[in-house]
Order: sequence, then C-alpha cells, then structure tokens
Amino acid sequence: MHKIQEVGGYLRVWFAPGMTKQLLSCGLGMLLILVGAPGAKADWEATMVVNIPDKAAMEGHIRMGKDKVRLDITSPMAMSSIFHTDKGKAFTLMHAMKMLVETDVKQLDSQIPMCKTSEIDACLSKQGYKKTGTAKIGNYDCDVYEAKMDRKGKTMLVKLWRPKTLKEVPAIRVEATPQGESMISTHLKDISVGNQALSYFEVPKDYRNMGAMKLPG
Repeated sequence: MHKIQEVGGYLRVWFAPGMTKQLLSCGLGMLLILVGAPGAKADWEATMVVNIPDKAAMEGHIRMGKDKVRLDITSPMAMSSIFHTDKGKAFTLMHAMKMLVETDVKQLDSQIPMCKTSEIDACLSKQGYKKTGTAKIGNYDCDVYEAKMDRKGKTMLVKLWRPKTLKEVPAIRVEATPQGESMISTHLKDISVGNQALSYFEVPKDYRNMGAMKLPG
C-alpha cells in the first residue's frame, strides 16, 4: 500500500516499510543489475513482472537506451522511474500530480555493487556472481548465476538467469531472498531489441521537482 499526503504545499510519498524493502530486494534489484552492467548499453524493451509473496504481481514496462533506463508502472499508482546512469541520477515521476523526486543513483552501491567493465559477464563476476549451472526460461537457454550480497549485516541470496543468445539483456529472471524473509522474483517477458526514442528518457520540464530523496536502507 502507498500513502500520499500533501502538507504545506509539499508532497510526501512513501510505501509501507515491508513493500519498500521487498521492492528494493528484487524489483529494483533487476534495475540495479541493468544500471550496474554498462555492457548492457544496447537499446531494448520488455515487460517486467515482480512477484512478491502474498501480494498481487506488479507489472511494468522497462526500456533500456544505452546509458539510460526507464520503468513505467500502473499499480499501486501510475509512476515512472528514469535512470540517467551517465549523470548518476534517477527521477521518479508521479504522473497524476505531475511531480518528480530525484535520487542519487550512487546510493545504490551499498545494495548491489556497481562496476565499470564494459562486458556483462565480467561485470557480474566483479559483483560477486558465480556461474552455477544452466536452465531454460521460456524460449531462452540461460546461464545461471548466484551471489550472496551483504546488506548492512544481513545476507541476501540472489540468483539470476542470463540468456545465452540475447546478450544485450543482462538477465531475464532474478530471484532475491533476503535473510529471514521470503523469496521475491522479477522476470522479463515480451523482450524486443531495437532503437528506443530519446524522448522516453527525458525528464518532463512541466513536473514540479520535489527535491532529492534518500533511498531507504
């Protein structure tokens, strides 16, 4: 559940703590892999589905445009997130209210390490992933990678499926299991490789900028 409150002309938007933590664990985890793997700087788009235990699946549309990423969701509210990795910035757009919030992407380093290599598999190795096997996801033969991430003293197990023939996409499925919690999964479907218009990644000039937001720990 999300709550929206406007006090003295300032908008406050926050999610229930459990939801925020879960989204950061896996839904945003997929984005972190995309943002952190510069080898993925090819144009493509896909539908992204996040499955959270005891909650309805969340579905959105993700676009990758070289050093920029956009995610559009319609539930629990119509929102978009635009990542400008070349500038180290992310922008959350709340369309109904025509407002946006900025986030420093460098804060994400504490959750899943970034890397500078231009090759995706080397980038995954740099982040601590190890290849543990192979599997088929839909029509794609994949290499399976696993890693243990330390998040402020707690371990999060992350497993991802990297398609062998769709090298532009770092992973088509990610499973994350935070210590003491249930597994959350994110997967991509209807993947299409092709040029993405620059306009998808532009920050609207007519949206009210609510300033910087610090990511929850």
